[in-house]
Amino acid sequence: MFCLYANPGETDELFKCYHFKPENTHFVPLPITTIPELDKPGSNKKFILFWGAPESKDNLTAVKNIISEIYPRISKKMVEKEISIVLCGGEELQGLCSGRITYAPYSEKEQLLQEALLVLLPLNKPDTEGRILTCAQFRKTLVCTLSAIKNFPLPEDSYLASDNFAELSEKIIELFRSAKKLDEYANKLSTFCFANFTPEKVENALLTKINSWIGNNVSNQ
Repeated sequence: MFCLYANPGETDELFKCYHFKPENTHFVPLPITTIPELDKPGSNKKFILFWGAPESKDNLTAVKNIISEIYPRISKKMVEKEISIVLCGGEELQGLCSGRITYAPYSEKEQLLQEALLVLLPLNKPDTEGRILTCAQFRKTLVCTLSAIKNFPLPEDSYLASDNFAELSEKIIELFRSAKKLDEYANKLSTFCFANFTPEKVENALLTKINSWIGNNVSNQ
């Protein structure tokens, strides 16, 4: 029995509940494609972006983590910078916003991705909305919880992650104080993903795996 999966965060469940062996599973992400060359944010574009599908309880929890645990720590130590956070999603987020934490409808996601300095995903569970590869597609630095990126096959130096919100806040502060590091993480994530997760790469990897499974079955008969 073989299994193809799109969300790496599901692998533990596949192995534990359905008893799949790792060698009989294969990650098939939604491929990423090149987008038009983007204009770099202007001097007034200094916002952190969170976006998520409307009416998701997991996304609502992440937003509350941003508001109560992360932004207060950032703003306290970065008084000299006018840093804002944009929460992009369903209308239920609008009532949670105030001051430099603002709301944008989900339909504006792509425009915001072009303008944001970095993406913040403080999720309590693995991402299931393709946001990690979208960050790579738009060449954005990814700051997230370890839970959000669980089992995702990425080099550790291509993102910043921690499940401790104090540590996560410090990582964001460090990025805002170093444009070079901000750029380096964005480039590493984008370069790796375009080298491995384009339509051609995903298709070739899948065909190679299927041929391997077929070959193993034939040899075992």
